[in-house]
Amino acid sequence: SAGLATDGSLWTWGWNDAGQLGSGTNTPVYVPQQVGAETDWVQVSAASSFDLNLNSGGLHTAAVKADGTLWTWGANDHGQLGDGSTTDRNTPAQVGTDTTWVAVHCGALHTLALRADSTLWSWGHNFYGQLGQGDLVELHTPTQVGTDSTWWQISTKENHCLALKGDSSLWSWGLNQYYQLGFFNDNQNKVVPTRIGTATDWRSVATGRHFSFAVKGTGTLWGWGRNDYAQLGLGNNSSYHPVPEQV
Repeated sequence: SAGLATDGSLWTWGWNDAGQLGSGTNTPVYVPQQVGAETDWVQVSAASSFDLNLNSGGLHTAAVKADGTLWTWGANDHGQLGDGSTTDRNTPAQVGTDTTWVAVHCGALHTLALRADSTLWSWGHNFYGQLGQGDLVELHTPTQVGTDSTWWQISTKENHCLALKGDSSLWSWGLNQYYQLGFFNDNQNKVVPTRIGTATDWRSVATGRHFSFAVKGTGTLWGWGRNDYAQLGLGNNSSYHPVPEQV
């Protein structure tokens, strides 16, 4: 786990096999422990899903500082730290020299981020097209997704991604095994961001493991994707729901 305190300090705890706690060791920690001494962190994301097909994942962390710099640490076997290597790190290290990062989200083995100019960037594992680059090529440094500059919110959990554009339209890409991308009668993976429906009143998105949620401007909650454990809250445990349904 990772979290921010109100003074801007960064804290982590839990499993640490790949150095994902950023403590300088690979020893697990059972209570929140501060990462370094800095108090200018503004956002953090810890990978929390495991890719069963690869028997790997969920072991890296990324964060943004108030000065717009991007920092990553932990597992890096697929370039998910974005430093151009595949070497694990157990302390935070800056990704490049750019100072316009505003948000970052960790998938199982990949990473998504937004810059202040509303461009979308991705890197890491890409077997399911979760980088949105139009191919399945793994990337070890941040690479822009398309040329659009109207992205304003992102979410990724395991191997699928959701995002909103400035017109409040909803987009998804990556793994679609359980219809978690939200396309009726189509559970094929998407290698580029693909629009879900025609609505332009989406306000917030969140990804789970094989399922998705979004909130509209009216305050209504919508879910879709895998549902065998009733994770969508729709009153049933049918195997999946292929399109957004109101909760």
